[in-house]
Amino acid sequence: MEERDLFDVVIVGGGPAGLSAAIYLARAKYRVLVLEKGNVGGQIRITDSVVNYPGVERTDGKSLAAAMARQAKRFGAEFAGEEVMDIHCNTAIKQVITKTRTYETLGILLACGANPRKLHFKGEEQFQGRGVAYCATCDGEFFTDRTVYVIGGGYAAVEEGLFLTRYAKKIVMIVREKDFTCARTIADKAKEHPKMEIHFQTEIVSVFGDAYVTGAVFVDNQTGKTWESDCEEEGIGIFVFAGYVPATDWLPSEFEKDQQGYLKTDRNQATNIPGVYGAGDLCVKNLRQTVTAVSDGAVAATSLELYVEKLHHELHIPELIQLSSDAEDKTALPQGDAIFDGDLKTQVKEFLSRMEKKVTMKVWAKQDGEQQEFVSFLTALAALSEKLSLEFATTREVEEEFQPVVRLLDGEGNDGGFGFHGIPTGEEFTSFLLAICRMGGQEGDLPDEAARLLLEAKESVKLKIFVSLTCTMCPETVRSAVNLAMSEQGRGKLKADVFDLSLFPKLREQYQIRSVPCIVINDDRVIFGRKGTRELAKAVFA
Repeated sequence: MEERDLFDVVIVGGGPAGLSAAIYLARAKYRVLVLEKGNVGGQIRITDSVVNYPGVERTDGKSLAAAMARQAKRFGAEFAGEEVMDIHCNTAIKQVITKTRTYETLGILLACGANPRKLHFKGEEQFQGRGVAYCATCDGEFFTDRTVYVIGGGYAAVEEGLFLTRYAKKIVMIVREKDFTCARTIADKAKEHPKMEIHFQTEIVSVFGDAYVTGAVFVDNQTGKTWESDCEEEGIGIFVFAGYVPATDWLPSEFEKDQQGYLKTDRNQATNIPGVYGAGDLCVKNLRQTVTAVSDGAVAATSLELYVEKLHHELHIPELIQLSSDAEDKTALPQGDAIFDGDLKTQVKEFLSRMEKKVTMKVWAKQDGEQQEFVSFLTALAALSEKLSLEFATTREVEEEFQPVVRLLDGEGNDGGFGFHGIPTGEEFTSFLLAICRMGGQEGDLPDEAARLLLEAKESVKLKIFVSLTCTMCPETVRSAVNLAMSEQGRGKLKADVFDLSLFPKLREQYQIRSVPCIVINDDRVIFGRKGTRELAKAVFA
């Protein structure tokens, strides 16, 4: 086996636990790879204010996560934006299987966190995206000058409630317990805030409305009496922050978990499977905070060092080649600038070098005024690859599209089934580059169920996907649409158009969007929420 094919440790998940482990392992000169399907940083990225992390008086979650990632990269940790589908861990050299390839490794660290928990009150599923939401950062703006009800009494609920005060005219906290279950310092801020009203020992029963939530019913657990919110014709917000569900359902059945699905580990963060460790929110533990996730990662990393070193001796494996601190970062992409220069230019050119066929970016936009930035962005991008060219639609064609939009065509001028309306900056640029490379001949594997659904599909489907460029849940949905539309099975059967919702307020009102990502199927069915490739295929074709 070549040294470049083998890692000392593969870390599944790029949140604080995974990043902490990557720092420790890379600094100790082990070859470590971090696989993260979404945004590096995990759930902490949506935290507006971090004030309890030792040594850092005040920051935001996105900045703290970015600093951790930079530190890991400087020590030589490698990163890849991939979704892990399965692991094989019954042999000394283990396998981590993603949608695109299989990685071989001596040790595995599971640090894939947890996802927001749903409460299953009446109307929750029906009105998700139409008043019921789970991320203040992603959806808070949709409830400007409206009343918002925040369900939950823990740290996340209070913090998100305080964040929502910048948009809502009033915040009503609905807390099941007798008091908040977070630190008094943050609880006192909620109790003292002039925009906040608090109901303790209270639970949500149901929500109601027509196109979106206009009212809700609650129950007072002390008296047993129900009461109804004031109805607002323009809609109210129901933000649910009631804990998390561990992301462990994909793991093989031999892993030991508790009744709630949390992964069981010992004091060294070892699971019951030799060579596989766990860290962070997916583990059984009493406190789920950034500081405990970082601690888990450090403990797991030092335990893995001993395990991996032993395997090196037993299997006579020489020291693996660790990338230098200027290693390629497959997740480092532009954060709003339309000019490519320096390291960013090098990274994008390398990414585009994977293309085997020519791709044309066909642009529907006016080459002046407000849309000039859009045109400049694509012009600069086209200059980075000989296989990438730019074509402008005719005046008549421009009037036929929601502009600005760029669509991807193959070398013969055929539409590849993907278009982006707006400048795909931030994490969405990753998806846009992926679409270009898929169009350029780089194939990707689909989950078996998704491939089957596409093959069995009798009619083609058109998707409109509405996103916010600051949303942490949108990028995975967009990448899933790219995977489906540009797969061998999906060509001609799925057309996906992605819209930066901030540029299209009329469409927001037309589809009555109150949350992102929002997916419109054939202009008549609307669904909301983050979707992996398999989930999106089922939602569209099943």
